[in-house]
Amino acid sequence: SMITAKGAYCANEQGKYWPYAHWIYSNQVSENQGDFNTERVTQIAVAAGVEEQAFSGCLASEAALTHVAETTSKALGLGINSTPTMYIGGQQIVGLKGIAELSALIDAELAKATGAPAAWPSASTNP
Repeated sequence: SMITAKGAYCANEQGKYWPYAHWIYSNQVSENQGDFNTERVTQIAVAAGVEEQAFSGCLASEAALTHVAETTSKALGLGINSTPTMYIGGQQIVGLKGIAELSALIDAELAKATGAPAAWPSASTNP
């Protein structure tokens, strides 16, 4: 939603992106159903620790709208059209992945970059 995306930008301006994101996802009723409006997003942001007046001003700003539009355009240009989507070593990863799969992908990329082993031994296998 545009309003929650602008809210993320504004919360980040106050160093509160992650608390805001956690509150937004925890208070999502349903996807793409118009559950978020300016008043509700502002209430959630305040609960997440943002300063209300600065947040409200930012939410209505051209800077927030421009940032979201530019970020969306960039994502679409990269072929990103769903969440979660991430890149690990240039490989696009779409959808939820388990920790084991993500760890293996990250370890493989670290090994390429550093020459380290692709997977570190677990604590239980160390003598």
